[in-house]
Amino acid sequence: MEIINIICLRQKSQRHRPKWVGKLPESLAEKWQLKYCPWVETAEGCWCLQTDRNGCFLPPWREKAKGLLEQAATNGAKIALSPMAADLPQDILPFATGRKLYPLFGAEGAATGLEAMGKQPEGASFVVADGGSWETEAVLAALPSWVNRLGILTDRQPFFLSWQERFLEERGLVVEVFSSVGYGVFREADAVLSCAKGKGAMAYALAEGAVFLDLVDNGTVTENIALRRPDVLAADGFFFGIPKEMEAGALTEARAYCEKEMFRAYFNALGAEKVAEAKADLGQLCPVGFLLGGKRRKIPKKQG
Repeated sequence: MEIINIICLRQKSQRHRPKWVGKLPESLAEKWQLKYCPWVETAEGCWCLQTDRNGCFLPPWREKAKGLLEQAATNGAKIALSPMAADLPQDILPFATGRKLYPLFGAEGAATGLEAMGKQPEGASFVVADGGSWETEAVLAALPSWVNRLGILTDRQPFFLSWQERFLEERGLVVEVFSSVGYGVFREADAVLSCAKGKGAMAYALAEGAVFLDLVDNGTVTENIALRRPDVLAADGFFFGIPKEMEAGALTEARAYCEKEMFRAYFNALGAEKVAEAKADLGQLCPVGFLLGGKRRKIPKKQG
């Protein structure tokens, strides 16, 4: 298997082990588990560490997770999936979380939401919220040609002068760069593609019926927007595929890493330079649904 999926137990009581081990003192039972059965394969390519989420933070179990990843790499795995990817060793296999894929399809994701809410993407106004990292430039480099109105929210306006010149020269598109969510371009935006951390004030400045896509895992900020603004489609991830056979972005990213050479090159050297080739390599891939906090996000009803 080129893709390995690593999960853990919800509760330690779910461990796979002989009944007699359960009668041992906890310290001895833990030693037995670590030595003889630290993980089990629950399905093809899916392995379950025999501890709970808290256990994954402990040094003995981190060593077992490392051993599992090393075994998978030896057996031909190229990339890993895991709900606790950030807490596992990072230097053996890359982890697919969807976060490398989402910036390439921010505008298409917004278009899916806008159309479901009764708006035409070609006439919509877009804002890219800068977070000072590679994602912002990746989003800009991946913007499709049908985006006709664009602004950039940032506190480093001089940095984006070259992007303003590029869009004007190549598309005839005038890009406004500004620093406040109170600015009219932001308050009137139909879609916000956010690469920014924090900025909870955006919740109050978003236009009615806007699409807000968090492309950098802004956590509770995005969930608060969804809670405070039920009229806004706030999401932090995508589904891909077709509506009846959707798969979450992390799995799509893992497949693309294994199968698409140019996407893999972009994945391994993040930035704007390889975005066009990576996106072209993915063909007709397009978001068909939304995630928020790991769960499917419903689209608000059409406005008006």
